[in-house]
Amino acid sequence: MYPAFQFESDLMQAGITAVVKAINVDDPWAILHFLFLRLGELKGRTPVEAIRKGKADAVARAATHFGEQDAS
Repeated sequence: MYPAFQFESDLMQAGITAVVKAINVDDPWAILHFLFLRLGELKGRTPVEAIRKGKADAVARAATHFGEQDAS
C-alpha cells in the first residue's frame, strides 16, 4: 500500500519528489514520519500541509535538516 495523499495533485507529487531528493535518510518509514511532523520552520504545519499550501520549496529546505544529529 502507498499513502494516497502523495497522488492527490501534481503539486503534491512534485513536493514529495523534492522532499525525497533533499532528505538525509533512506528509510521510507522515516520519510513518511517526516511528512507528518509539525515543524517550527513551517510555522507549525506538517510538510504535507505546507506542500498543499504551495510551500514545497520550504519543505524541501526543512527536509535537508531531517536526520542530522547535533554533536553538542
